[in-house]
Amino acid sequence: LRLPLPDGVRDAIRRRLQPLSPQAREALEVAAVAGRGFRVATLERAAGIPRAEMLERLDEALELHLLAEAPSQAGTFRFAHGLIRETLYNDLSAIRRARLHGAVGEALERAKTGPARAGLLELAHHFIEAAPAGDATRALDYAERAGHEALRSLAYEQAADLFDSALRVLDLTAEPDDKRRGELVLARGQAQMHAGEDAARDCLLEAVALAEQLCDSDLLGRAALSLGGFGLSPGIVDDKLVGVLEEALAAVDAGDSALR
Repeated sequence: LRLPLPDGVRDAIRRRLQPLSPQAREALEVAAVAGRGFRVATLERAAGIPRAEMLERLDEALELHLLAEAPSQAGTFRFAHGLIRETLYNDLSAIRRARLHGAVGEALERAKTGPARAGLLELAHHFIEAAPAGDATRALDYAERAGHEALRSLAYEQAADLFDSALRVLDLTAEPDDKRRGELVLARGQAQMHAGEDAARDCLLEAVALAEQLCDSDLLGRAALSLGGFGLSPGIVDDKLVGVLEEALAAVDAGDSALR
């Protein structure tokens, strides 16, 4: 849990920002959304401002020692201190912050090659943050894809967080999809189980309940198998697990399927 900045620190940083022109301040707000380090090309695309004009705006911040050039990468800058970025970011209204995340996400999405190319995790972050004022469906797609990539990379806690974000974004879409909700709940439960989180069992039981509501035998079978992934304790009968496994066996195709 990140503690909020003390008022005295925030006020001191705001005083350092006061000499900036409104245009330079706007450029730094886009930069604050982009991250501690950022590329001019990203800001240029996100703000729709020509490169030369963007560099003039950033030059104001450089003169005030609010930014520093990254020595190893041309066209890349960093905030001189993380608290400067944090103050700028927190001073944004919720709607402007969401819109800027969407603009930065789209800018990164357009940079498909080269050093500015963004990974799934970065794109998911920006579109998830943009979802309340942007394209929730695109945010959902990125969150889900990034979650499965994190699972494959054995980053289980990160995967659980991404699937949790995907479920929140799902509620913002025009037509929430119960089938997709079941898949996301199952994926979150699997990630939580691998991460050793106590909430995993309840999450997988939620996936079982959703599968029952949807009469989805495939989802039910996979949820039952995941629920059984906690291992067996000698001498202890898990009646709930037995019941779920028997229900799943009765529901799946009677043929010789891999799931059965």
